[in-house]
Amino acid sequence: SPGSSIYHEKSPDKQILPWFSEEINSFIMTDTREQTFNKEFETDNGSLYFNIKLKKMLDMNKNFCGTAVVIEDITDKKHTEEERIRLATAIYQAEECIIITDNKGNIQYSNPAFERITGYKCEEVTGKNPRILQSGHHHGVFYKDLWDSITEGMVWRGHFINKKKDGTLYEEEASISPVRDITGNITNYVAVKRDVTHEIKLEHQLYQAQKIKAIGTLAGGIAHDFNNILSGIMGYTELGLLENKNISEIHTYLMCILKASKRAKDLVKQILAFNSQREQKKEI
Repeated sequence: SPGSSIYHEKSPDKQILPWFSEEINSFIMTDTREQTFNKEFETDNGSLYFNIKLKKMLDMNKNFCGTAVVIEDITDKKHTEEERIRLATAIYQAEECIIITDNKGNIQYSNPAFERITGYKCEEVTGKNPRILQSGHHHGVFYKDLWDSITEGMVWRGHFINKKKDGTLYEEEASISPVRDITGNITNYVAVKRDVTHEIKLEHQLYQAQKIKAIGTLAGGIAHDFNNILSGIMGYTELGLLENKNISEIHTYLMCILKASKRAKDLVKQILAFNSQREQKKEI
């Protein structure tokens, strides 16, 4: 009836029935017996969501005598659903590979990143154990420690070398967390994994570059010491040549020593030039 009032704590004037008066009047004017719809309202306290059910009431002579209005506040349900959708969208679009398993380790969900990284379609792995990715690079003790950690309720973090569907190997950093129900029992496990194959390759390249730099530094130090030794050899050889001008056999030997020393000296110059990383003059 027109004098009825329905109150809601978040409504500015506390009465919410006037919000639906247009819908109710439109419903009364139609031949429809029942109608259900959702409606959103903006207030100073945020959005409110309602589920409205309208039903025409008939008297004993089956004449219209009024309208039953059932208004359900579904604001909390709506916000919960929106939050669930946001989380699902974030997981679906995440760059990291996300796998959800049951408490026995069987895969229940995998996001598109899993398919992109491993080559396995989501429907291919549902119901299977993640051991299909094992590459053979880890011992049984490795997996036992992992399983012991997560079944005890702890978060496991580590590094995997796994195998894609096409057989190629890839490396990933992973964290596996247990999920508990309201009673505290573990119902699922969530694995979040990141493909670090490219980073590992870059790390190895950097390591090789550092080794080359270290070898260059070492070679430079050796070259300086070797240069000092060669200076002594060449000096004494030249003195020997001055003292033995008339002894042809000794003179020949000393010339050979001097020639070899000069070649060694040139080699030292090349090592020092390499270590200095300056542009070298190319010669035959």
